[in-house]
Amino acid sequence: LLLLQHLLLRNLPLQHLLLRATCGWPEKIKDSQQRSWELQNARKRELEAVVHAAQEKLVRDFANVAKKIERLYDEGSLDQRMVTATMGRIAVVNEQLNEIENACEDISEQEKLLEMEVTDNSTRLQELKTELQPLESLWSTTNEYLENANNWNQSPLPTIDPEDADMKARSEEHTSELQSP
Repeated sequence: LLLLQHLLLRNLPLQHLLLRATCGWPEKIKDSQQRSWELQNARKRELEAVVHAAQEKLVRDFANVAKKIERLYDEGSLDQRMVTATMGRIAVVNEQLNEIENACEDISEQEKLLEMEVTDNSTRLQELKTELQPLESLWSTTNEYLENANNWNQSPLPTIDPEDADMKARSEEHTSELQSP
């Protein structure tokens, strides 16, 4: 017993360290969790700033596409080269709308993951698509008609199928595309 007491007294600093470590671990865990929480919140704020910047770029892209669509309303030339150029511009706008749609989906997903308020970008996207649709129909119909008319005017009369030409000229698809909803 005396030997045991001697060993315990000799190891007093070790016991004291063990006691302090045992009693101090909850505070260390609390401090570690607090630092982790602060780092996570800082990272979340950084990611939210990235999402806000992406949203601002998306708003600028919406405005840019709206201006391009507005300029398409000013087109009026029936020259085949101008119609083809207009069709090219419409294709570019459609491509931009597809890119915008992908960006809208990405932003929405990121907002949900970061538990942010989800921005309704799909309404503006649909408005732009709806605004472009009649112009696209008009110019694609015009382009097709001009190509057919050029073929009809340049080909020898016996090679033209009158029923096919009449069907293309009166196509219900084209007249229904041009009718307003």
